[in-house]
Amino acid sequence: MKENQVKNLTQIYNTLLLVSTRGEDTVIMAECLKALQRVIEEGATEAGLSVQEGPAENTVETDVVED
Repeated sequence: MKENQVKNLTQIYNTLLLVSTRGEDTVIMAECLKALQRVIEEGATEAGLSVQEGPAENTVETDVVED
C-alpha cells in the first residue's frame, strides 16, 4: 500500500471518529473503526511507515447532513 493510501484511510478514520452515533449504531461504528484501523496498520507496515497513535491531524472535509 502506498503512503498516500495510508494517509487517505487515516483521514477517513479520523472523520468517522467525529460522527455522533446512538444505540446499535455505536456498536456498528466501533466495529467499522476497528476494521479500518487494522487496514491502516497493515497498509502502513506494508509501506514501511509507522502508525500514529491517536487521532491524526487531518480529517476529510464533508458537508454536514442533518437527519
